[in-house]
Amino acid sequence: MTSTTIPNNILKKTPKATTTANKPTPTKTSPSPPPPPLKKKKKKKSRKPVPGRTGRYHTGTYISPKCKKPIAYRSGWEKTVCEWLDQDSSVVEYFYEDLIIGYKTKPTQVKTKKYIIDFLVFYSDGSKKIIEVKADNKVNHPITLKKTAAAKEWCGKNNVVYEIWSGNKIKEILQEQKKLLTPSKTKI
Repeated sequence: MTSTTIPNNILKKTPKATTTANKPTPTKTSPSPPPPPLKKKKKKKSRKPVPGRTGRYHTGTYISPKCKKPIAYRSGWEKTVCEWLDQDSSVVEYFYEDLIIGYKTKPTQVKTKKYIIDFLVFYSDGSKKIIEVKADNKVNHPITLKKTAAAKEWCGKNNVVYEIWSGNKIKEILQEQKKLLTPSKTKI
């Protein structure tokens, strides 16, 4: 038997085994479906409706003979109150969103927030009244209660009456307006 020896330099240069784990294997697949279309982001609606804009609230401008500036009302109820105040002969003048009362949502809060009153009404007998127009479902909201407390405190110091007019009061006003506008039927 003859023995063959393999030179050392050949042993050192043996090729390394190649693995297929690192290399992608070609596969036969159908083309992937296109990605779903991107959804367009909806624009956020502003909280306060802009006068003249169509939307959830009846908005517009009301010119009153008893208010010194045009009223940019943001709800049909506010317009109804304006019309009611104009019809009331005991009302000398009124102001819309001209009075600001400071309030705090927390006792430890440093910054004071602004509560803009809807109506400040002056009567012929010298009395004054603040009227806040509010939806029934907002009357007992925590922020509304804090605003109300601040307004009542301010009213107590300034001899002013504070009232919240909500759905029931506005309905009463509308019924009385209908009675005034409806001609009376007399029997002959």
